[in-house]
Amino acid sequence: MTRYSLFCGRDPVALGIEDETGGWSLDALRAHIETCPICRCGTERLTEAMDMSLAAAVLGKSRSPQKTAASRANGAKGGRPRVKGELDATLHRDGTVTYWSVYEQRWVKRGESISLDDLAAMSREERERVMRHLGMD
Repeated sequence: MTRYSLFCGRDPVALGIEDETGGWSLDALRAHIETCPICRCGTERLTEAMDMSLAAAVLGKSRSPQKTAASRANGAKGGRPRVKGELDATLHRDGTVTYWSVYEQRWVKRGESISLDDLAAMSREERERVMRHLGMD
């Protein structure tokens, strides 16, 4: 059975979104997305990505056949190896955080806050760690 999760990492059962059989109430999910900034942002980003994928499919291939073949071969090998901790946020004693902004494609150094977009792009563990450090929980 496929297990779904929320962008914010909260328990869908406790929120009344998922029932005991694993079914999801779309009305409860919609209400949660409207009130949770992390889930709202994640949903918007997902929608944008889906729109871009649809546009690419309609417009045709965006790569040469050679690049497509190379990408598939690399994916079959597991993709680019990521060094553990390579893009992890650094928490500083002065209450700031240095993190990789996926949307700005740069390191944000000693930020006193972080955008919801960048929080939504982080893993749940990393997001919770940064939010705790910045006092956002």
